[in-house]
Amino acid sequence: MKYYFRWLSIAALLAGAWIILQTPPGFGVEPRGPEGLYALLKPNQRIDSGSLDIPNADGISVRTSWESIEPSEGSYDWSYLDETVARAKAAGKKVILRILPGIHSPAWALSGADTITFTVDKAGNRLRGQTLAIPVPWDPVYLKRWTVFVSAMGERFGENSSVVLIQMAGPTANTGEMHLPKTPRARALWSQKGYSREKLSGAWKTVIDAYAKAFPEKHLAIDIATPLYNDGTLEEILSYGTERLAARFCVQGNWLHGNTRREFPLYLLVRQYSRTGPVGFQMRAPFRNNPGRDRSSLNRSGGNFRPALETGLAAGARYFEIYYDDFFDPKLS
Repeated sequence: MKYYFRWLSIAALLAGAWIILQTPPGFGVEPRGPEGLYALLKPNQRIDSGSLDIPNADGISVRTSWESIEPSEGSYDWSYLDETVARAKAAGKKVILRILPGIHSPAWALSGADTITFTVDKAGNRLRGQTLAIPVPWDPVYLKRWTVFVSAMGERFGENSSVVLIQMAGPTANTGEMHLPKTPRARALWSQKGYSREKLSGAWKTVIDAYAKAFPEKHLAIDIATPLYNDGTLEEILSYGTERLAARFCVQGNWLHGNTRREFPLYLLVRQYSRTGPVGFQMRAPFRNNPGRDRSSLNRSGGNFRPALETGLAAGARYFEIYYDDFFDPKLS
């Protein structure tokens, strides 16, 4: 009888090993992803631990720039992120991390890389009227330098338990969103640089691979937008993200407001990807301290707060980035 139980135990161990070996990479037990409400800080905003005593916030969303961290090649200054993440951990808050390249790339990273120069013309943009240079997203020199930086970021924060989500960037212009300059002049410049769907989607695949390697146990997000043309590039990138990262891949929309249409194509994409991984939203604008509190002003600056949350939840959102100051508005609490 004792031999029977011994063989039964061995059989159970072998069966368990077989199951593990048959599990596809990227599947199985996934790390806990972002959930709840995150206070969105201004870029490089410094806060003390007392300022993180926000009962309604599950965490904070931190933003900074590549040029702030690596002003010269291979020389890193992580002090802002180290300090902010440590204070969040001490306050019992989780962290979403977003580091911006594009126009926020250090000068050395653009040296020898192919770039385009464009003038910001979007109404309401604080950079409106400025002429700026950004790297061509598929330029191999730029991609190599950015992916080396992503690797360094992974070494710094890849095992930090307080960091629950990394926002992916790289083939981007200003924010973490996928936008590239789209004016007629800018589109002519992209044509001169040899734009193709394959080149842009290939750049994003390179970046996704770099983040996947640097953060093998973290959830990774893309802030979706139509990058340049509605030519299937976005859909190809999202499909690759799911294939590469499985349930660690998060799709996020940074344009949520009270009047977001539920038939809006990007909203429908977020809802679609809620079936395969966490999805979330960032509010389009802050609600607090907007000039004039009449309905038309609120609509311009982000719409009504409750309908915005309800619209996000209807898409399956697990988390929201809400501007830091809005957490202190009693009308929204």
